[in-house]
Amino acid sequence: MPWPMPVSSCPDLVIDFATLTGAARIAMGTELTPLFSNHIEVARAIQEAGDEVEDPMWTMPLYQPYRKLIESPIADLNNTGKTSFGGCITAALFLEHFVEAEIPWVHIDTFAWNQADQPGRPQGGEALGLRAVFKYLQSRYIWKSLNYYRSLSCHIKSLHSRSNTKITLGENG
Repeated sequence: MPWPMPVSSCPDLVIDFATLTGAARIAMGTELTPLFSNHIEVARAIQEAGDEVEDPMWTMPLYQPYRKLIESPIADLNNTGKTSFGGCITAALFLEHFVEAEIPWVHIDTFAWNQADQPGRPQGGEALGLRAVFKYLQSRYIWKSLNYYRSLSCHIKSLHSRSNTKITLGENG
């Protein structure tokens, strides 16, 4: 069996970080990271998380009429648009094509470079958007984890009450 084994064929969330065209930097500058998502509530939550941790991001549109710019007469679609206009949008639309609509997907069009020194962020390589996404993932999954452990604890206590077996959860039981 190949490793790692897939946990699920339907992921809960897909996030990609990539620089595809450079068009996003032209549109947004070097300090504001654009993000695209097929689920606007996820995009808003990531943008808000970015504001909280001083990792600013801006939600860009997946403007569906631009799909015509990546249509192809001989392939499913082109990986570049028919024009340079709207380049970051057509690049994101290309990526969106490979994700099922019901799966929340986010594309962070990262520049990954600080042009100048900033407090706590020296000039050079930078993980733009990473702090924002980490903050978002913490808030999205902490409750799922807590609910899982609560239900597991209830299940174990239920098993314990039906048997004479001593079950200990952690140091304090």
